[in-house]
Amino acid sequence: MPDIEKRFYPVADTVELRQDGDERVLTWVSPPYDRWSPIRGDMQEMIARDAFADSTDDVIATVEHDNSKIFARVSAGTLKIEDRDDGAHHEARLGDRSYERDLVTSIERGEITGASFEFVTLKDEWEKHERDDGSTIFRRKVLKARRLQGGPVAQPFYDGGQVALRSLEGWRAAHEDIVMPGLASRWYQMHLEQRRRQMESGLGSCCNP
Repeated sequence: MPDIEKRFYPVADTVELRQDGDERVLTWVSPPYDRWSPIRGDMQEMIARDAFADSTDDVIATVEHDNSKIFARVSAGTLKIEDRDDGAHHEARLGDRSYERDLVTSIERGEITGASFEFVTLKDEWEKHERDDGSTIFRRKVLKARRLQGGPVAQPFYDGGQVALRSLEGWRAAHEDIVMPGLASRWYQMHLEQRRRQMESGLGSCCNP
């Protein structure tokens, strides 16, 4: 079973509802590409511009990641995704089911301000980064991934942090002589546990502009 990750992005500036004949069309941009997320604990993340270039999955658009509330799908021709320099542009043609009408109302009233997406990382890379204040963070760049689903959400969240942590653990193990010279293993385990608790507590939202 692949490790599925979720990310939340504020999209209030990119969400648009328009009428196209008898259909309502919803558009949004998520995720942004080649932009560092806010720092979470001592980690930061970026989705590369071409990360989904080889992704051929039948992506669905859902309300709040609820698979019983699908409102568009690539294979049905009701969802189009175009990767541009600034991010993944989504265009969904809505139907007239009750939850789709509720979604439109929530967006029009400003109650839906974000979008999230699910993905599986196939390749990433890490780097140790020294900040201007002298602190150290670890930066992850997702280079290749599969895109699974996405859509509007009301509340920000950051799921899948454990997947990123496992990836970081592997990188640090391979670069321990560079990253952690002279540091005791016990300190490292304590530091890792602290970071894991930070990620699980869902501090803040991810990937604000």
